[in-house]
Amino acid sequence: MAAKDGKLTKEEAGEIIDEIADLIPAILTGAFPALPYAAYLGQGLKIVVESVARHLRGDASHADLEEATGKFVALIRERRDSGTA
Repeated sequence: MAAKDGKLTKEEAGEIIDEIADLIPAILTGAFPALPYAAYLGQGLKIVVESVARHLRGDASHADLEEATGKFVALIRERRDSGTA
């Protein structure tokens, strides 16, 4: 999997980050079952982390990454302000 020098390529790092992203919702809901918004937060973080992986693989630009992060932050603020988070 790793290059001859022992370092991961950006593609390999992106794949690993994608695998980690899949675990985030389960980790948050398992660790914080009393938080009513843990699953929502986990899904949002998964989207952001997947954007990082796409960026590393070259499938998304830095602007795409910033956009995904901005949308996530806006949704969290909206939920917080409406009292649903």
